[in-house]
Order: sequence, then structure tokens, then C-alpha cells
Amino acid sequence: DEIVIELVRKRLGQADTKAGFILDGFPRTREQAIALDGILEELDREPLRVLCLEVPDQELIDRILSRDEGRADDNEETVRSRLDVYQRETQPMLDHFASAVVRLGGTGSLETGEARILEALGLA
Repeated sequence: DEIVIELVRKRLGQADTKAGFILDGFPRTREQAIALDGILEELDREPLRVLCLEVPDQELIDRILSRDEGRADDNEETVRSRLDVYQRETQPMLDHFASAVVRLGGTGSLETGEARILEALGLA
């Protein structure tokens, strides 16, 4: 965590992020979320808006198992294990940012998903 948090701190300190930025895959845990709060406070940044794309577990499993270029260990057991890790480690991060979380349906077409995201960001 220390290395990743420091990388994020340095990157968010650069001028081109002042107008806004998107983080994908960070933070993943409550501890990382707390560190991000500190970074944003240090940099005197606006509060976050956290987008959470929600997809039923079975649909996620089906999507992952049907990918042409999946991970070598993609099978139902490992996917369910990753979903358990999500519930245990990532869900508390979302709880930490509760007032900033915008929950969006993650099903449907790519175009529908893009429209939901742009609307949530105030860009549509």
C-alpha cells in the first residue's frame, strides 16, 4: 500500500489533474480510501465522486467466463472467490465514501453504460 499510495500522491500532485481525474482500481480497501482522503486534503482538492457500477454476481460470473481473453485461472470457483474478496475488502471502501458514492446499473449495452457514467459526472 505504501508504494501505491505514494505513486497516487505524486500523480495527483501534478498540474494536469487539477481539473479532475479518474482513478480505476484505487482505492480498493478502506485503508487506501483513508489515505486518499489525506492526499486530497493535503492537495486542497474537492471531495470525490465515486462511481460504482453494480452488476449481479451471476452476470459477472457469466461475463468473465465468456471472455475470449480471460485470465488463465478464470473458472467459476476462482471468480466466486474474487467476488468474496470484493465483499470483504472493497465493499468497506465504498461504505467509507458512502455520501460520495453514485451507484449505477452496470448491465445493458456499452452505449447505455457510457450514458449513465456521463450523466453521473455531469457531462451529459
